[in-house]
Amino acid sequence: MLRGKTCTAYAACSPDVNGAGGKYLEIAVDEAIVDGNLVTAPVEHVEQDLELAQV
Repeated sequence: MLRGKTCTAYAACSPDVNGAGGKYLEIAVDEAIVDGNLVTAPVEHVEQDLELAQV
């Protein structure tokens, strides 16, 4: 699922993202990353950005 995708997550998950073939980016906690149909954020309180990405 992550192979070739750029995403973010909790920092502790970065080895898992990289191990799954994804590219982990460390971003501000109030931002989100959209790569195709994958939307990720480093913390779960970024619901507004995630909702806007769905539009």
